[in-house]
Amino acid sequence: MNAPHPYTAQRAKRSIVNFLGGKAASAVFTFGALVLLARLLEPADYGLYVAVFAFVEIFYLYTGFGLSIFAQKYITELRVKGYIGALHRALWWSCALRQLLSVICAGAVFLVFDKLAGAFDLQLGAQLLALFVVLLVFETAMRFFTELFPALLLQGHTQFIYFARSALRMPAYGWLVWQHQEASLQAVLTIDLAATAAACLYALVTLAVYTIRERVLDSGPEKLGGRRAMLSVCLQFYISQVLGQIYGNNMLRILVGKFAGLVQAAYYGFALALSDMLRNYLPGYLLLGVIRPMFVARYTASQNPQVLDDMFNFVVKMNYFTLLPLLIFFVYAGEPFLDLISHGKYGGAYPIMLVMILVVSLQCVHTAFAMINMSTGSPNITLIATLAAISGLPVALIGGRWYGAQGVVCGALVSEVVWCMVCWYGLRRGGARIAIDFRGFGKLVSTTLVISAGVLFIPHSNAAAAYTLGLVGILVYMVVLHWLRPFSDNERDWVNRVAPGRLGRLFVW
Repeated sequence: MNAPHPYTAQRAKRSIVNFLGGKAASAVFTFGALVLLARLLEPADYGLYVAVFAFVEIFYLYTGFGLSIFAQKYITELRVKGYIGALHRALWWSCALRQLLSVICAGAVFLVFDKLAGAFDLQLGAQLLALFVVLLVFETAMRFFTELFPALLLQGHTQFIYFARSALRMPAYGWLVWQHQEASLQAVLTIDLAATAAACLYALVTLAVYTIRERVLDSGPEKLGGRRAMLSVCLQFYISQVLGQIYGNNMLRILVGKFAGLVQAAYYGFALALSDMLRNYLPGYLLLGVIRPMFVARYTASQNPQVLDDMFNFVVKMNYFTLLPLLIFFVYAGEPFLDLISHGKYGGAYPIMLVMILVVSLQCVHTAFAMINMSTGSPNITLIATLAAISGLPVALIGGRWYGAQGVVCGALVSEVVWCMVCWYGLRRGGARIAIDFRGFGKLVSTTLVISAGVLFIPHSNAAAAYTLGLVGILVYMVVLHWLRPFSDNERDWVNRVAPGRLGRLFVW
């Protein structure tokens, strides 16, 4: 007896309902934690905090050896094919292997930290170093769990992991602010470690309950064939991830600290944290754990290239639809807004933030192309595009020397442009001619440019006027696009079918 197909529209709708509830709650706590952290730490300490988590991100990607791709692609395929016994074994051995790798590599970091400290601008004492090494292990565990659960269409658990972590951090930060204390970096990292460990414990118990409750329903073969091909695909994507760190945001954060000082690194890190939050709450990223397994399952089952067109246009258009009004708001009111939420410390990050929003817009395209490459098993295209995108690094280095953090972020913009262009060309040469809806994208982008250009002609003398103009710009954007209709009938129908309750009827664009 085969297991029922797990990636239906009904399952997606249920996953989205669980997801949105958790994401909305975690968004409040995450944003609150960011604001409190910016107030707790002096810019130099915040710059060091940024460098610590830049290293955490690099550590996670470098020590995975393709296990993230295995979770995102092959765990989903095992679930689609109904090989439940093999799925359970794959879940546990991948978790065990991922943690073994993190412990070994964290130990290596501890032993050679003196050599790494200069390269990454991490000056940590003995106690802080021990705390940092333990944090690496638990952050790795938490991040891998948040890749496994979406592959199983269990977004509710993924969001609770983030919620639990943020909900524990924010009250602790708030207590320090209430006590009118200037928090040390060690105190902040201790709070982060405790919150991350609690989130890992919840994830481990949840995965155990999932594998115990779900019985093996199929009597067919319980293997995912072509292990050598699977290993090759995972390793090639892994190499691309490693090379991508050469010009990625984490490395650029470190470069800002080295060439422009810790204060500029703090500016860059604050703007990056805010832009990452914006990106992660865009619909295409927000629902990535739902969208990715759904499209991987559809393409695995049908091998229909039309699925790739649908994937690209829907994901990118939904991201642009919600990102571009935020760009309009930041054009008019970005500087007073940043000044407000940072308590006057990071208002100067406004020009960096504007360029970062443009980088995020290209990362939306990057993510859609990456999903297509993963679905089709085309790691070579991703690898070539990544190699080409390293050309943005010299721009970041030169720009950092001349213009500080703003010059570095321009290098990131160049890298994303090159990556997307090379990947698009590679897909065309490989026969995957993505039918991009240029007409729909043109309506979104042209409307944004016209409204944003108003800042050149409409004066605003204070923060209240800037906020008002920003909000009015968003309202005009929504009204104009309701008339222009950038989304196709099929895309609106898909939203209506998977949106919880009657929310889909409100999508009229």
